[in-house]
Amino acid sequence: MSLPLETNQNKYQKTSKPTSTLELDPSEIFIVWSFRRWATGLRQNNGVHWKLIWNEFSRQFGTRNSSKALTEFVTIMRMIQAHARRPMRHHQPCCPCLAADEVMLICLIAACQTPQGHMARRLASWMVKPDGIDSLLKAGGNLSTQMAEHAMILPVRTQAIDAADAADAAEAADAADKDASPLHQIAATVH
Repeated sequence: MSLPLETNQNKYQKTSKPTSTLELDPSEIFIVWSFRRWATGLRQNNGVHWKLIWNEFSRQFGTRNSSKALTEFVTIMRMIQAHARRPMRHHQPCCPCLAADEVMLICLIAACQTPQGHMARRLASWMVKPDGIDSLLKAGGNLSTQMAEHAMILPVRTQAIDAADAADAAEAADAADKDASPLHQIAATVH
């Protein structure tokens, strides 16, 4: 199924490699915020963050559909936790900065909403080890479908992430993201 991507794509594509949440579409902010809350809840062992995620999913998807969407999001987080190739970096939930891994996650979900399956697979294989790729893609595809059904279409930024230099760009950004926290090592974040 081909989705109408023109709605948000043109408005937010002006910065194809965003460095701030101010450059993101609301659907992208939703993914980044949820990712950050999940990691913060995990790091602090504090269920308040997960309750906030549940509340936001209920608001975005409605009580009837939020459980299914949240299940797919949780599967994505668990695949990253269990199979990440390296520490996945993130910032605090309200921080305007973006870590390269946060951008890659929104690009993965955006690629899952399009016929660009090859790009989604390349991004997934960059994020997780081979054992986690298929499950990550399945959950990403299911979440992206749920999002599309609720008019949450992510702009396609994946063409800006040349698969050949994605790893190099992310590693360079990681070096600059000294303040960001790794997901599967869960360290403190300073901003």
